[in-house]
Amino acid sequence: MSEQADTPDPSKREFVRVVLLLGLGATCAGAGVFNLFSGTPGSGSTAIPIAPMAEVLKEMGRFDALSKVNKPLALEISISRRDAWRVRTRSQRIYLRRVKEGNAADCFQALSPICPHAGCSVEVHSDKQSFVCPCHEARFALDGACTDGPAPRGLDPLLLTVEVRQGRPWLHVTWQDFVIGTEERRTRT
Repeated sequence: MSEQADTPDPSKREFVRVVLLLGLGATCAGAGVFNLFSGTPGSGSTAIPIAPMAEVLKEMGRFDALSKVNKPLALEISISRRDAWRVRTRSQRIYLRRVKEGNAADCFQALSPICPHAGCSVEVHSDKQSFVCPCHEARFALDGACTDGPAPRGLDPLLLTVEVRQGRPWLHVTWQDFVIGTEERRTRT
């Protein structure tokens, strides 16, 4: 009788083994989900190459300080973000305009085309001197300032840098998604 009391029941051992494996699996899955949502992959903080500076300067033309127009150029960039194990790539339009003479990053301005009111894409107005949102008629000056309509703030500026790529200076932009519907400019995480 004492031998039976010392020998564990096989069904109890199997139950304990299954519970331990499930607990270990849940811990690993929880850590993966936490890492997925709190990590930095896909944060959009990487500078994306636009074009060699020589091509940008040629396309934008000479800066005309007398002309207050300095028309914006719509460009498509390719944004790649890691989503756990996959890399997702999407095309995104930005607006680039020249704000002063030179070939440094601060000689240009890049704007997000996303209206801060409801997230629609703004377009260059037919007069080429402003932007307009087709959804709710918000209007923006060429520098991105809101001039009319329901938008709570101006268009969001994007960081520009000049970095060497393939042995030549290239203009790069850092894409960021911003929270819409607020006066405060905050990046979306």
